[in-house]
Amino acid sequence: MKVNKFILVCIFLLAVISLSPLSASEDVAGDELALDDTAEVSQVVQDDAVGDGEQNSGLRVDYPPNIATGDEGNITISGANDITGNLYWEFDGESSSISLIDGKQNIAFKDLAGGDHPFLLKLTNDTKYADVEISDTIHVSKEISLTPNVPTVFNNNPTLITFTGPKVHEHCSLLLEIGNESFWGYYYAFGEGEVEINVAKTGTYRVNYFYENPEESLVAKGSFNLKVLSKPKLQAKSIAMYDIESKYYKVRLLDSNGKPMAGEKVTVFIDLSKYKTAKTDKDGYAKVKILGSDLYSDDLDLTTTYKTLSVHNRLYFKTVMKEITSFKKTNAKTVTFQIKTNKVNGKFLTGTKVTFKFNQKTYTAKINNKGIAKVDVKKSAFTKCKVGKIYQLKVTLGANSFTSNYKFLKVKPTLSYVSGMYAAGKA
Repeated sequence: MKVNKFILVCIFLLAVISLSPLSASEDVAGDELALDDTAEVSQVVQDDAVGDGEQNSGLRVDYPPNIATGDEGNITISGANDITGNLYWEFDGESSSISLIDGKQNIAFKDLAGGDHPFLLKLTNDTKYADVEISDTIHVSKEISLTPNVPTVFNNNPTLITFTGPKVHEHCSLLLEIGNESFWGYYYAFGEGEVEINVAKTGTYRVNYFYENPEESLVAKGSFNLKVLSKPKLQAKSIAMYDIESKYYKVRLLDSNGKPMAGEKVTVFIDLSKYKTAKTDKDGYAKVKILGSDLYSDDLDLTTTYKTLSVHNRLYFKTVMKEITSFKKTNAKTVTFQIKTNKVNGKFLTGTKVTFKFNQKTYTAKINNKGIAKVDVKKSAFTKCKVGKIYQLKVTLGANSFTSNYKFLKVKPTLSYVSGMYAAGKA
């Protein structure tokens, strides 16, 4: 019985000894689990806790885009409104410590030189927020001056706004902002720019323009007032005419209500070359006299402009004179100069005088009922012509003249027409 008690005591002691490490292990495990739980809570609390210096201060730096020399403005620093650490900046050779007021502070700048300007912002030794260093490069472009040349602008009418300024090395885009619309063009290396606009509504607008040349660190910006007027009506029709005649080209100018606009200048261009300018009369009409002798092709562009408004037509041009020839019959004592003509309004100009001038002598003839005019020149008229020299035949019909060149060659004492050149020997 005693033995049994002793054994029972030993068993009890062994059980206590063996259970104690397990219990400690469980306690440790329980403590580790508790620490893990506490750490998760602390992490949440850490964002709101004071004094651990690990939170994000939300610091940022903002500044205007496209800063140019001569600009004035602010670099804005923003962040948490309870920052207590050392907030320090460096820019353009200056530095200072600052405090945020209501989470913001401005650093004023002006008269910055063109080029790149490093900016540095540091936050250190804050009891709540982590250290921060923000560095950036603020680019400052050299501002150049552009002069806008603003013409009269009508609504619903494409119009070029041009600019003049210094020569540059690169072509770059040029932007115009009118109301809510943007219009793009170019500023060219030779110092001129252009932007085509088309504004739908009449009124006065404030136009902002902007040009940036990153390659050369150049910028231009400015604004001007633009008055958009109601678009008038410019009326004209295509015409046809012959080279020997003159014809009046008539255009009419009306305002947007259809009323004649008197005393206004309109300009006529033929194939893009300025021809003549005329004023409108009390009925809004302007007349420009076009001479057939001024024309040179059978189908020409005929454009009339009023300020920035234009209307395009065609000028169908026809020549009466068809060809110039010269010939000599075998053993004849004369040389014949001849022209053939086209019909005008379905008929030949029978009886119309034609003048031939050759070697300082003038001959006349009339167009016959076959549309031909010719003169016979005695061979003796060529006796003083020099071999190898070029002589000009000038034929005049109405207000128009045509020429043909002839060269005398040394051949037998006969006259002949060879490949467009007149060949003759001395008589």
